[in-house]
Amino acid sequence: MLADVAEAALRQQLEAQPTLEVRTRIENLLQKTEYPYLPRETVRTLRAIAVLEAIGGETARSILQGLSRGAVGARVTEAAQLALKRV
Repeated sequence: MLADVAEAALRQQLEAQPTLEVRTRIENLLQKTEYPYLPRETVRTLRAIAVLEAIGGETARSILQGLSRGAVGARVTEAAQLALKRV
């Protein structure tokens, strides 16, 4: 999801110790991304990852490998990476 990619990029910028103005702007943007629900598409994908993990096998592992190569820091990418470790 774009929000996950953007959030990861913003957090990476914070680690680079930007100026106070840039830091404030980034923190404000990050606060806007903190919402109590996930988009339906993300929930659907996370559930599919759980099912693939439960199924196991080469086909499931192959799909999980594809998902694990997604955007760095994205929720789906991290979930797929964790599932791969457990399969």
